[in-house]
Amino acid sequence: MWRYGDQERRVLMLDAPKATDEAFYASGDHDQAAPRPKAEPEQKQDTATASSARTSSEPAAARTPPDVILHAGDCEFALHLSVLTLRCPWLYKQLLQLRNPRSSSPRQQMRRLQLAEQSGKTGGFALQLIDLDEDSEAGVGRDAAASTASQPESETPPCPLKRDAFPTAMTYVRCIAERHQSHQMSSQDGSSARQGGHSGEEEDAARDRPIVKRRKRLRRDLRATGEAKNPTRPRRARSLFSTETRFIADAAYRRGVLHVELLGADVTAVATVVEYLYTFKVRLLDQNTAQQTAKLAQWLEMRSTLQYYCLSVACQHVTTASWMELLLAASTLDTEPMRRALCSQLTDFLRSLQPQQYYEMLKDVSTGYLAFVKHHDMLVRVVVGLINHVRLLEFWQNVLNGLSKWLTYRFASPQVPSLHAMHHSYGPNWEPYIEKDFGEISTNPGRAQLFTLLEFGDFQLQVRIDILEAMPILWRVIKRTSPKVLLPERDELESSAALAGDPEFWIYGQMKVKYWRAHKGGAKVKAEVIVEYHHCRSQYSRWYSLVPSSPSTTAPTKRTPAYSPEGMGRVRFRGKFFLWGDPVCSLYHHLLQTTLFYCAPFGASSELTDLMVVSEMQRLPVGTLVLVLRSDRLRVPDGERTLLRCLNKMIFGTSFNQLQVAAQVPRGYNGSADDVISLYKCVRWCFVPIEDIIATLRRSPRQLKLYELIEDGLGDTFRRFYRRRPWGWHKARHAYIKNETNLVEFRIEANEEGLSPEHYPNDLDESPPTKVISPPAISLTPPRSLSVP
Repeated sequence: MWRYGDQERRVLMLDAPKATDEAFYASGDHDQAAPRPKAEPEQKQDTATASSARTSSEPAAARTPPDVILHAGDCEFALHLSVLTLRCPWLYKQLLQLRNPRSSSPRQQMRRLQLAEQSGKTGGFALQLIDLDEDSEAGVGRDAAASTASQPESETPPCPLKRDAFPTAMTYVRCIAERHQSHQMSSQDGSSARQGGHSGEEEDAARDRPIVKRRKRLRRDLRATGEAKNPTRPRRARSLFSTETRFIADAAYRRGVLHVELLGADVTAVATVVEYLYTFKVRLLDQNTAQQTAKLAQWLEMRSTLQYYCLSVACQHVTTASWMELLLAASTLDTEPMRRALCSQLTDFLRSLQPQQYYEMLKDVSTGYLAFVKHHDMLVRVVVGLINHVRLLEFWQNVLNGLSKWLTYRFASPQVPSLHAMHHSYGPNWEPYIEKDFGEISTNPGRAQLFTLLEFGDFQLQVRIDILEAMPILWRVIKRTSPKVLLPERDELESSAALAGDPEFWIYGQMKVKYWRAHKGGAKVKAEVIVEYHHCRSQYSRWYSLVPSSPSTTAPTKRTPAYSPEGMGRVRFRGKFFLWGDPVCSLYHHLLQTTLFYCAPFGASSELTDLMVVSEMQRLPVGTLVLVLRSDRLRVPDGERTLLRCLNKMIFGTSFNQLQVAAQVPRGYNGSADDVISLYKCVRWCFVPIEDIIATLRRSPRQLKLYELIEDGLGDTFRRFYRRRPWGWHKARHAYIKNETNLVEFRIEANEEGLSPEHYPNDLDESPPTKVISPPAISLTPPRSLSVP
């Protein structure tokens, strides 16, 4: 952990992820591959090939007079209602409402006017009808033609869609604006006038290069023999008409056409959308407008292909300021492979960030917009990427707030539901937390045996034990109904569709394994291992090594016969498991356990820090708080001492009285006895100083039986191996090596202070036991064995 200072603000950096973190927050497998955008070839085609390709890709209506002229900026585009009916129904309906205002309600008309006014301010899109009088339009056309002809060429504005400015050529899109056509004609006339002596045949030859040599040869032969009867006439049809006459014809042709202006859109973006409507090909004129093109396609409710290709190009130029906006646009796509490909591009950007850029993510990315992510799979991938690649504590708190808002929308509740409720909505057949001692298992050497450690819902967590192998213990997750449940072979699945009806559960467990090698004088091996599993096709029914191979676990050169009593292998398991029914539950739990005790600003006093921590603890349901405090990965400043102090203030303090009960009752504590006992069971008492334990025991009433709870906690040797440490604990490693209190010391101090049970009346000791929210009872019976032939 280190701190990065920016002016007066200090940002708390988190430890670098371990090797297992990336595997824990890894995405599931997917069978389909997302389409990749292909750049249009920039090679020039001859006239015949281009015309034939255009005829085959365009609809037949494209060669008929247009029904609508779409104005965007200074350009105009020809549209046909027959094409919009099939390829963009939403735009077709909007144009019908603009043509027939009586068909739309007054509220729709008022809404349309408001959108037109706001489009220029907020950057949105809106359609606006342009009323052109037929007579005035023709007059305006003549005036524009005359003024254009009188103006010099340098003062006439060029068309933004000029081909020379963009490498990609359009097949259908042409700008039909009068001012741009006049500028093009004047530029062509000026170029021909400057050439002077060049004839019309030479201009045709320059235009039609594939057949220019043959035409020139034929004309020369005719002139040499004197067989040419007619004099050379101009080949250009445009020379037959003057500029004024041509504009009069265009103005007459444009009479009766619906003119609509699209507000808030760039000309190049509109050209790309119109080109896709008529040719189903994505041709981006400017990559800088790719994001706006995707927005326009989404606003027009077009198919996802155009949006995907534009967003893919925009993701190549993503920044911290545009990252969240691209995420929201990508989450609206309905095709899962497209969303996965775009999410991979966005997470690649996060992976490329340096620690100095984390503050830019904190400043530019508004994680509250995570609540508007539409699809569940997109949310999981994005939150996993933010946790893995932006290791900034303050940023994680913002991600937690955004995820909390998403959960409130998902479950339609004013507050975030408890983790139990969220888990049971996805995996209702098992509890989210299990702590269990599996007892000792004896195995025969040279023979692999299968044992079922856990059964949850329709699934089993199995181990395969063969003490004499290099990998003595393996584990996997498999369905109880699988045909390979009794066999060591893997249950291969053809596709992920076979797991479509299963919950996407995640498993995170920590186990203590102790086993003896199956030979005479075999050494005892101890290991603390982590079990991580994501239910997907790539991990289902796959064997993983529970204890890695090492020199101490390799098999001896000489094996003892299986019937020898000294040749029996022995294995003992004990562990804790979080079996979350959905990845969202696991992510929410992870963010809570890493940020709960760091909600106060950096440098705040201890009183203010405790006040804010207790306030955050009170906002959580008791079931959620218990699951968070039981985690071995809970990050607590100053360890268990801080946890106990905050619990005492929340339960015994007069200022904190919102734990299930509105006010503090005369019994001396806040909340019900069940909730209080379940919270104090989460404390690792062996890491708390003896003076803090005695002070807590002195304040607690006898009805809670806190003495017995502390005594059981100090006698639990399993919790000694997992001490919750704060961020940056490696800088004070010496302070987290040994325990603070043992059982004998506690009994002596409690007896001297008169807090042991013998100092209380017997009637209090005989009170009925309180129902405690605790994990399932520890079973000492070994699991059943499935012998493998």
